[in-house]
Amino acid sequence: MALLYLLVIRPADRTENSTGFQLLDLVGREGEVWISIPTDGFGEVLVTMTGGNTNQIAASFAGDPIPEGIRVVIREVRDQVLYVQPVKG
Repeated sequence: MALLYLLVIRPADRTENSTGFQLLDLVGREGEVWISIPTDGFGEVLVTMTGGNTNQIAASFAGDPIPEGIRVVIREVRDQVLYVQPVKG
């Protein structure tokens, strides 16, 4: 049993990846506007992560509307909402 643990189970434990994350972990990451963000409202952003994709509620960081399909960077998180701005360039 000890040999099985050392050769199989212990190395397998080291290769596991967690798909869990906190919204604050997304600050600085890029995503794509999935549902357009109006001036004073909310839309949705798709963020690709190592474990897959996540869709999150988003608002404009500067208060400008952001259309669907635009690449954005997440600037901050407040009240479970991502505040984003378009990627320059």
